Amino acid sequence: MNKAIDMTNLGLINYCLGVEFWQRISNILVSQTKYAKSFLSRFKMIDCKILSRLVEKGLKLTKTDFKVYLMS
Repeated sequence: MNKAIDMTNLGLINYCLGVEFWQRISNILVSQTKYAKSFLSRFKMIDCKILSRLVEKGLKLTKTDFKVYLMS
């Protein structure tokens, strides 16, 4: 990328724009856990119930259903 864009090497990236990075020899791991926890803490929801799925499996919404959902 240095050839395409004039850049300065600041070393390995650890955290940027709410995203954490762990760089290894063969891969890069990316996580937003820290951002999500700070977001939940900010709105006093750190102890909220965790759901495995945000919506009911197989749920089909029409345009009318979606409008009602946004208004409530």
